[in-house]
Amino acid sequence: MAWEWIVPAQPAIKSVGMVVHEPKRASTPLSPTASNVVRVDLARLDDLMRMVGELVVTRARLGESVTQASGGLSSNAWDDVNEANELLERQLRSIREGVMRIRLVPIGEVFERMRFAMRDIARETGKAIHLEFDGQSTEIDKLVVDRMLEPLLHLVRNAASHGIEQRSDRVAAGKAADGTIALRARAAGDRIVIEVEDNGIGIAPDVLSRMFDPFFSTKEGGSGLGLALTQQIVRDHGGYLRVDSVVGRGTTFTVSVPASG
Repeated sequence: MAWEWIVPAQPAIKSVGMVVHEPKRASTPLSPTASNVVRVDLARLDDLMRMVGELVVTRARLGESVTQASGGLSSNAWDDVNEANELLERQLRSIREGVMRIRLVPIGEVFERMRFAMRDIARETGKAIHLEFDGQSTEIDKLVVDRMLEPLLHLVRNAASHGIEQRSDRVAAGKAADGTIALRARAAGDRIVIEVEDNGIGIAPDVLSRMFDPFFSTKEGGSGLGLALTQQIVRDHGGYLRVDSVVGRGTTFTVSVPASG
């Protein structure tokens, strides 16, 4: 039986080692070659975006002035001024979209960090966990990437610590001895959807309904703040967090956030 809990937006791995599986795809690089890349301080891009915003406001004021002055212009003069005003609006829109594209980076940068974190987690828990990636080339605003790193890291840790069973328990349940955690990303309109799925033990309904409550924890000595903080961070950035779980089969956390900050 599947259970779903939706958090609405406001508005010693041992000798087995860890394995990362990636879907077969064309040999297209995730990012441009180093020779074609120029490193730019994010603050400079923010300044550029601010200036573009100011230009948009100025153009809007110009449009109002042009409209007010239309009565004193000849038909030909009004057509010329109005055409220039509309051209400026299109050019500013293109500039803004261009700057936004400059700030986009592949979500694979975050996924790669999870690879190293998983090694530590697997070593600490003694579990064999396969990590799978999909959608690494999905692009997202650098600001959003930085903000979502900690929430995603917590979800992966939570899946490894609480979701994936010990090898002996998995075998006893008729499962493969090694557990799997999959990270997937895709674009959905102007939002990015990221999934963290494990094929572990699943979450009981009573736990599912309380897991985001502050200080609630199923682990002795746990603070119970991890998921509550994860939820809040996602909300604070205009996103939502959804949980789907089937007892005995696994759990999927789905994070949806705006593609740009």
